[in-house]
Amino acid sequence: MSMIGSIALAEWRVQIRRPILPLAMVAVLAIAAAETLPTAANLQRLTFLPVSAYGARRLFDTGIPLLGLVAAFLTAGRMPEDRRTGMDAILCTTSGFSPGAYVLGKFLGSLLAFSMAVPLLLLVGIGGRLALFPETLLLRPYLKAALLLGLLPVAFLTALMLAAGNWVGPRVASIAAVLYLLWSQGFPAADSQGVTALYRFMGNLGSLIWAYPDHPGDVARITAGWQTAVLDVGVAGLALLLVTRYWRRRLMRGRSA
Repeated sequence: MSMIGSIALAEWRVQIRRPILPLAMVAVLAIAAAETLPTAANLQRLTFLPVSAYGARRLFDTGIPLLGLVAAFLTAGRMPEDRRTGMDAILCTTSGFSPGAYVLGKFLGSLLAFSMAVPLLLLVGIGGRLALFPETLLLRPYLKAALLLGLLPVAFLTALMLAAGNWVGPRVASIAAVLYLLWSQGFPAADSQGVTALYRFMGNLGSLIWAYPDHPGDVARITAGWQTAVLDVGVAGLALLLVTRYWRRRLMRGRSA
């Protein structure tokens, strides 16, 4: 446990010192703050604005995709960096080194750094709610959104990119993440609803917080939302397990050499 904590703390320190992370957090907070202001777009949804569950969903599903992809970009090179600097060789010869502790520490440290935006988002959302609709404020939807629309997507992408960067290299994994971000923002998929997989992903999870009453299909996506949540946890766990197996084999080869 002490090794996991030490690795996680070291990883957290590395991530929070990278300039792109605070910039991404500021951008996410600005997007979230815009959702609490009485803008023209928000006033068109005046019927829904007093509903806390609606506010909680809008708070997270607009900015978190950006944070998640920035997190993916920053995570992809962490394990290859250890191989490049020779840190992996040092770790493999350290008494008591555990591949599982190494992978889990890397994951938790990065996740902690990226999820620092979640409580800030809660402050922005709840503060805006208190300023505009204090009589309708409910904390439960915001806490639920923080878990399902905040921590879960970021954890999913962090685990996935740890694995992708470990196998295909940070450049390929990072370029893929950036291209997907640009595509999802500017070039919606040509499907019946005109949304990309990223926003369908967030939409499914968002339906667990609040479903649009004037979109019957969105209500049906509540089931898809739980399926998405379970799938995210399963895929993230599998990615971390496969990376752990890779490092365990690497450790065995190093010791037999």
